[in-house]
Amino acid sequence: MRLGKKTSENREVFERTGERGAGRRLALETRRSGDSSTQRWVVRWGPKGARRQRSWPCTEAGATSAEDCYYGRIRTTDAHNLATTSTDGDTEAGPARLLTAGALWQDFETARSPELASKTLKLYGDAFKEWQQEIGAYTPAGAFDVKTIGIFRAKLENRSLATATIRMIIRNIKIVYRWGTTSLGLPETPWQKYEFRVAKGKKTRQRAEYRAHEFVRIWRTRDPKRSDEWRAWVAIGLLGIYGSRGSELLGLRWDWIKGDLIIVPGECVKNGEELEFELFPLTRGILEVAKAWREKLGYRGPYVIFPGQAKGRTHQSESPHYTLGSLISVLHTAERRAGVPTVRYRATHGFRRGLVGDLIDDTGDATLAIQAIGDLDMRMLEKYRVRRKDKVATAIQTRANRLFPDQ
Repeated sequence: MRLGKKTSENREVFERTGERGAGRRLALETRRSGDSSTQRWVVRWGPKGARRQRSWPCTEAGATSAEDCYYGRIRTTDAHNLATTSTDGDTEAGPARLLTAGALWQDFETARSPELASKTLKLYGDAFKEWQQEIGAYTPAGAFDVKTIGIFRAKLENRSLATATIRMIIRNIKIVYRWGTTSLGLPETPWQKYEFRVAKGKKTRQRAEYRAHEFVRIWRTRDPKRSDEWRAWVAIGLLGIYGSRGSELLGLRWDWIKGDLIIVPGECVKNGEELEFELFPLTRGILEVAKAWREKLGYRGPYVIFPGQAKGRTHQSESPHYTLGSLISVLHTAERRAGVPTVRYRATHGFRRGLVGDLIDDTGDATLAIQAIGDLDMRMLEKYRVRRKDKVATAIQTRANRLFPDQ
């Protein structure tokens, strides 16, 4: 053990790893009680407000145990929460690698990236990044308790995130931890038994749809002949007709257009399945507008809806194509201009839900509606089939009129 550094009157730090407030530390601390004092080896880890620690007597054996804990060379069952990889203790190659939260994600990403769609892997990564910021990337992966999860969830809720978003973040973190347990020998952590429960009044309401007439009114507020409006006009038109995900459509490339089809590669689709959209005269006309602007502005890149440069800006967009944030901003502006109410959380997926509802109403075939938007899981109907109050009221009134024609 190297020489320590005195950081306070009663603490001498021998090892420190990670950023301030989120790393781990091995120190010899002096604890006073009345006129007497004792010294103990202490290992602390975790974020401020949720730190954890273990301590040992100031003996040679205690120092060895503290070092083993700090470096992840724990061999005893009482150190379960400071989980290392499945290697038990030191090997000929050196000491066992400490499985930190950051290392757990790196191992998961390396192992699963060949089989997961890039968008799915990104969702897992974004969720786990939230967790790493909570406990620290250099903190042992299992160094937390149920209270830590509760604090983490409360912070997410204080950011006014939708309940469904918080549920997805927690679900994705649990997926990574479950993989660590089955593939790396990570001992079970509180995540495995944690249940995401929501009070009735806080459950996420179903997101709103754009009805057909709303789509048409919004689309008509954009002018395809204007340099600052044609991108949104193309994007809203294609979204309203095909009901595709905004992220898939905004990344549309010219080489994805094969004859009478738009073929979106599986790696660009959330579920990893290749998508096909048939071109119609209307959608061909929309693409012709994009092609005309491509030629007029001298764009030579691969994207159909390439980024613009607003007046007064001296640099181009960092995104290679028109962004989802830009589209949503324009969408809400278009709502106001069209006299369409702005509904909280209604954005590009509203066109997707609207298409599903229209196809079910027109054909009565729910399977067809789900297939039309490129999904295969019929459970997605719960998300995309929005209850249409006017349709329900009309059906009830029609039945009442049939039962009582004279009333």
